[in-house]
Amino acid sequence: MRLFCFRKGLLITGNPRSGKTTLIKYFEDILEKTFPKVKFFGFITEEVRETKGKRDRIGFDLVPIGETKKVFPSSLPLARKHLSRKDLPKVGSYTVLVENLERMLSILEHELSEKIDVVLILDEVGKMELKSPKFIPFFEKVLERNIPFIATVGKGDHPFLQRIRNLEKVLLCEVTLENRDFLRERLLLEFLRPGLLVVLEGIDGAGKTTVHKALVERLKNNPKFVFSYEPTNGAYGKKLREALKNGNFPKEERLSLFIKDRLEHVKSLIIPSLKEGKLVILDRYYPSTIAYQGAEGFDFKELLILNETIAPTPDLVIYFDLPVEVAVKRLKERGNEFSIFEKEEKLVRIAGNYEKLLPLFKVQRLDALQPVDKLIDEVLSNVRLY
Repeated sequence: MRLFCFRKGLLITGNPRSGKTTLIKYFEDILEKTFPKVKFFGFITEEVRETKGKRDRIGFDLVPIGETKKVFPSSLPLARKHLSRKDLPKVGSYTVLVENLERMLSILEHELSEKIDVVLILDEVGKMELKSPKFIPFFEKVLERNIPFIATVGKGDHPFLQRIRNLEKVLLCEVTLENRDFLRERLLLEFLRPGLLVVLEGIDGAGKTTVHKALVERLKNNPKFVFSYEPTNGAYGKKLREALKNGNFPKEERLSLFIKDRLEHVKSLIIPSLKEGKLVILDRYYPSTIAYQGAEGFDFKELLILNETIAPTPDLVIYFDLPVEVAVKRLKERGNEFSIFEKEEKLVRIAGNYEKLLPLFKVQRLDALQPVDKLIDEVLSNVRLY
């Protein structure tokens, strides 16, 4: 079990009615039962309908959850349609009952300041909540105190929403109608993970593939270990390898193949292996995609969201640290034609992207100038130590 080991929070974004609140409720129920020593505080924003089961939504209520219910067991109206209160702010056709939100925030602020081993669950950080002048200072205090949180966040262009979506050391995933059932299983592995996921990363020529193959040979009879690599040998992976070799695919199509190959890999091997308690060791994973595709001009944050929505975060990234000039020399000595990713100026950008990315993970750096046998021993030592 690893409740917030390396990230300080989980943010879930998505379009209205995509299932964000349902997902939050699911995690709140499971985590409360699994981590009885942790106190969960917060609220869910529930739709209110004039007739139960109909789509005639008339407003939203703040519903206390977890320990908050013990302090304040009742729901509070957050917004109502067509209220004739000119003194209150509006979001679309809804009048926001700011005083009720601020009452809830006061309760949460008091409880969070008094307790340790707490997690804040907030549904949501959105346009209605931002109508209260007390909401931003409240959430700022949560961030300052490093209180772990699970929250949904709106897609609006308010500066504070943009800031929250760009927080570092936070896992941000996007729920859709198509992926919301899958996200239950995928995101639950961020909190409940019987196995371990170790990833070997580095620029081309760093030696990680050589080490990975040696580890496969050495540990092939140990049933606790599962070895794999990306791109895979699946249908998408084979097409992707051909695209990387020939360099004749548009970059958008290459990225699409990376994501499709990874999703298939996650569903067929990575998630089942982690749930069975296996130790999975990968030669490349989504940090490679972000570092390399980022060098192709894609936005770093968008790549991170796209990949971490579908891919469990690694427990440990082992980074083979190698100067670019040495990597280029090694690649030339192989006698093979350079792939589209093996040009010196691009490797410099890729290495820079890794430096930006690695602080998001538990990382062990290895000096890739060492002999292969030494690197193998260091990888095994780090895996056993971890």
